[in-house]
Amino acid sequence: MKIEERCGGFAIAARASFAVALAWIIFYLIYNQYNYFLSFLPVPQLLGLLAGVALGAYTRSLLVGYSASSLFLFNPGSPGEIPAYSGYVILLTLAVMGLLSYKRGPSDSAIEALLWRRPARATPVLATASLLSIYYFLDFKFAYNSLYLVNAGLAAVITSRNSETLGKAFASSLAASLGPVGLLCLSLYLAYMPLPPLKCGGLALPGRLVAYEEETSSTRLLTGGRRWRDRGLACSKPSIPVLNLGRRAIVWAYSIDPKGTALMLSKSLASRERALFLDLDSISPCEGPSGRVETVCLGDYPLVEVKAYLSSLAETAKQYHIVAVSSCRVRPRDIARELALIASHTTVVASLCLPEEDALIASSGPEGGGTLFSMLGDPLLTRTVLGKILGDNNEKIYYLFRKYKIYLFYPYCERRWAAATT
Repeated sequence: MKIEERCGGFAIAARASFAVALAWIIFYLIYNQYNYFLSFLPVPQLLGLLAGVALGAYTRSLLVGYSASSLFLFNPGSPGEIPAYSGYVILLTLAVMGLLSYKRGPSDSAIEALLWRRPARATPVLATASLLSIYYFLDFKFAYNSLYLVNAGLAAVITSRNSETLGKAFASSLAASLGPVGLLCLSLYLAYMPLPPLKCGGLALPGRLVAYEEETSSTRLLTGGRRWRDRGLACSKPSIPVLNLGRRAIVWAYSIDPKGTALMLSKSLASRERALFLDLDSISPCEGPSGRVETVCLGDYPLVEVKAYLSSLAETAKQYHIVAVSSCRVRPRDIARELALIASHTTVVASLCLPEEDALIASSGPEGGGTLFSMLGDPLLTRTVLGKILGDNNEKIYYLFRKYKIYLFYPYCERRWAAATT
């Protein structure tokens, strides 16, 4: 499973809606066949209550709970008013869901996504209305059912706020025209929908953005959570990861492979411009990458001479778009002053093995600095640093580090931590 699939939750929503719809079909086939045995039991009402509370609690949504409950109260072969006691069942379902929401932190994952700032579109609503007209013309019994009409109307509202393309608009309209079944599918889709990416300028990083720090429903958090709404790394729709910096700054990168990280970043950030790569660990002469990246190896020089060389670059660094430094033998504080001088003329990437735990969010450079962080050689140090960045969710993020090729970076738009995959 890719991290985008884990993050988006669309597979979970699809499986859940398919399972509930299949259970509904099997139930009505059996119930209608043996109705004379079960006529004295409120079987649809009981199943509606159980399905609504269970699925609503799992998805952190009253809207999903309502749609699952109303599905089992809907009989397509019985046109007319809503069946007796069905309204009480729906109210009881919402009351139980409301109590759970109050206990776990008031929130609704589906309604939250519905209220995101997106324009309402008329095309999917008109398409849904056209399909309903066809059902009336063909004299389908379910088209006269009050519960069907209410749910189709709610589903049409969802489609109007969640149809960016023409194809998606017609697919959503087809789902909305299914009434309770369509409302369940669409509300489940909303419950797991990733956040829209933020917009800001800065340095474009390699890979794809998968999450950023936000307070939202726990169904959208990479690390989950017991509360219905919490703050953490929230899943984002894929986009370009951006370091929200000015044109010139120091980007501190920490990983188990500082040389590979430095080369990756310098090639990505420099594009077709000139770049200088300084390997502070390898002995000269050394082979560097092909293209417009020049390589200098300083592994056979003591730290004092390395610092003197870096200081001498301050005046000539302007000819390079990126100056990248990689090392496992130096700490950030050893070369911070020298790199700040270089950063006054160009962008600097400092890729090291060992971070300063009390200075993870670097601020060196004339316009502030950025930080990238991926798996370190020491698992305990990795967990410690993750704990300082993300608090109690460090174990879950550490698991994601081991399973997927992701890295954290700061600052994303509006001074947030974010995660991207390579």
